[in-house]
Amino acid sequence: MSGHGHFRGLGRHPARLAGSLGGADGLWRRPARIVDLSLGGARLRTDAEVPAGAVVRLSVESPNRWDPLELPARVAWAHPTEGGSELGLCFEPSPSVIRGLIELLAADGYE
Repeated sequence: MSGHGHFRGLGRHPARLAGSLGGADGLWRRPARIVDLSLGGARLRTDAEVPAGAVVRLSVESPNRWDPLELPARVAWAHPTEGGSELGLCFEPSPSVIRGLIELLAADGYE
């Protein structure tokens, strides 16, 4: 359990990864900074205002891949910040998403 009274099945790991967040429809894309990451989701900061429940795609620049890791997700929660939002994402699992996340979390220097 975290200090906020939430139970999380998969522990999050601190991260300092660059990426971008976009709509699942591909109509918008904004820079994002991943704050923490797990196999199930991520916390990030972005200048986009995205409501809870929105379906999005997180693109993560990975130190062990040529191309960014593309992660379909749903916004679990959203908190406005000065100049944007802090978001909690819940990933939509698939074998390729899980494999990519395992590789990313295992890579040296993903922080």
